[in-house]
Amino acid sequence: MPILAYRGKTLNDNVWVHGDLSHTSDGFYCINSGYADCGSPRPVQPATIGLCTGLTDKNGKLLFEGDIVKCTGGGGLLCFGMCECIGIIKHELGGGTRSTLCRFYVQTIGDPLNEANFIPATMEIIGNIYDNPDMLKEA
Repeated sequence: MPILAYRGKTLNDNVWVHGDLSHTSDGFYCINSGYADCGSPRPVQPATIGLCTGLTDKNGKLLFEGDIVKCTGGGGLLCFGMCECIGIIKHELGGGTRSTLCRFYVQTIGDPLNEANFIPATMEIIGNIYDNPDMLKEA
């Protein structure tokens, strides 16, 4: 199965679609799954567009930018050894002092200055920032 590079929620019916992202001349962002039975590209809500990491969580689910994950067993900058945290998968392009062209990281909820190690085998998707905004509130 090919990696579906982007996901987003459709404008009309608020359904998740996965596939290639395009920007139309009339200003819409569209996702085309590339499968014959899915029809033409579907316009999506720009705020919900997330890039696929190309990796899976410990349950085999593809990880996307905007997913909320529970990390266990890996340390963050301020957490060594066994720990547990909840965070959001984020994406950034390189630049400035960073040597990478593109990277994904997990920004911990409740402590935005702390990043958890990006170790997919220790992550479990528990939601996303679009369907589960209540998970972003600090407990």
